[in-house]
Amino acid sequence: MKKTAYTLLAIIIISGFVYIGLYIKIDTAQFEKEWEYSIIIDESHESQTNEEKDILKYGLIDKKGKEVLLPIYDGVVVHSDLIVIKLNGKYGFLDKLGKKVIDLKYDEVVDYQNFFKVRIGKKWGALNIKGLEIIPLKYDDVDYNFKFSMVKLNNKWGVINQFGKVIIAFKYDEIYMYNKNFFIVYLDDKYGFINKKGVVLKPLNYERLLLSYEDSFKEGSGIWAVEVMLYGEKFLIDNNCKEIKLLKPYDKIHTFVDGIAFVVYEG
Repeated sequence: MKKTAYTLLAIIIISGFVYIGLYIKIDTAQFEKEWEYSIIIDESHESQTNEEKDILKYGLIDKKGKEVLLPIYDGVVVHSDLIVIKLNGKYGFLDKLGKKVIDLKYDEVVDYQNFFKVRIGKKWGALNIKGLEIIPLKYDDVDYNFKFSMVKLNNKWGVINQFGKVIIAFKYDEIYMYNKNFFIVYLDDKYGFINKKGVVLKPLNYERLLLSYEDSFKEGSGIWAVEVMLYGEKFLIDNNCKEIKLLKPYDKIHTFVDGIAFVVYEG
């Protein structure tokens, strides 16, 4: 008896476009509204295993039902400018017309909003949304951030600029971009602060670092200061990397908005 790999078929019409999705426990295609394509499934491809399970194959059709990408791929993800395809364990890229942009050569592709994180073997790099390489595939890990990117090499993190020049040396266990002005660095259980020119603003003296929300690393998120501890005493570091001494050892400090923050003090 033929077995099916899904339990629910959903058809959704949004802004005149037809989106077809299957309730299955595998990575499915992602769509953006400006794309006039839908995923299609070809159930004729069957594995030769004892269970005789179907291998789902993915393609694309336009809103008129015309195939623009044959259902021959193991995975299809639609990005704003490119189509990510997967076949036989390798990833590649097509343009909106289904024409090849990059061969099937990557072992892993992670799709972010404004770039692709890609891996071949054990080395990572990054591509922009047009498929152009913006970080070469020679790092242990990458975190692209337009003009400045945090990259890992030989198990240590550093920062490079958009031209690949090293701004912060590969010597830290962790690096975070705090705001548009500086980075937070971590080494041997201590935190410090370095600006985008590589100048140390605060040495690795701080014993603890606490941010109220994950959005604290995003520019314009409203985070005004980061809480740190030095020799058992709490301080704030503001957006200009100035140290602010607290009048009381507050138990929690929330996000600053217009210069005011909600605090919790148990006494």
